[in-house]
Amino acid sequence: TIFVNGYRVVQADGNADNGVVHGINGVLAPPRGNLAQVAALDTNYTFLRAALLRADSTGTGTLSTALTGTTAYTIFAPTNAAFRSAGYNSVAAINAADRATLGRILSYHVVQGRYFPNDFTNGTLTTVGGSTFNVGVNGSTVSLTGAGNTGAATVGTFSLANNGLVYPINQVLMPGR
Repeated sequence: TIFVNGYRVVQADGNADNGVVHGINGVLAPPRGNLAQVAALDTNYTFLRAALLRADSTGTGTLSTALTGTTAYTIFAPTNAAFRSAGYNSVAAINAADRATLGRILSYHVVQGRYFPNDFTNGTLTTVGGSTFNVGVNGSTVSLTGAGNTGAATVGTFSLANNGLVYPINQVLMPGR
């Protein structure tokens, strides 16, 4: 099976007068900026943006580099509801949280490289912090389980950025102790 930016080629090698046409099962769209810009466009990531600012207020740390640099990363982005479920009930609660703790949690959501849906397999992924979390694939459903989680987070549909992919997840992944 062949994929283009995560979309499966469903009809290959269609002849045309001026070339060859390959049909895919999705619409290719250009990236809408870097990872930080793509996340900023989605109102479901208000708490995530606040947590990133709190954890990396200088803008020079690993998280800022991952979000704005040129190296490819995949971000598993907890939604606002995921943060609420993890006990961060407001942006004010995030702003009162320990910076180091938030940084450790957020770096647990970032892996180096572009992972399109067809790239996921059952196993583990290593985060930029050097920890791992479990990946489960059941048909087209991808789930992630952190070392400190009792249940799995469901991975939603990605948004493409210049320097990677952003996937919404419905649970904050918690690293082990």
